[in-house]
Amino acid sequence: MKKQTARSLHINRIMPSDNNILGLRAQILDNFAVTMPTELKPKIVMAHNDNAWWVIIYGNDDKPIWKTNKGTDTPELALRKMLQSSSDLVFGKFKSGGFALEG
Repeated sequence: MKKQTARSLHINRIMPSDNNILGLRAQILDNFAVTMPTELKPKIVMAHNDNAWWVIIYGNDDKPIWKTNKGTDTPELALRKMLQSSSDLVFGKFKSGGFALEG
């Protein structure tokens, strides 16, 4: 296994792997498929404004249905924030169905 230096760790934090970004996008799409089933084909859009990255989710009618609550330094961090937000929606729906997680 290749040893990571402080420099390579720093670069990995700044420049996320394509696989990680694709995985985050896929999970976000799954979360919206569960929480907003009427939005059958939501689109995840990355936007950069005033030196900050945002994620905006567009629904079937090409109108925004959700966005990150604040901008971030990197596209990956914006996706992570959207994943957390959409996961909270999934968990809320899960609990409202009478289910609970142990632990």
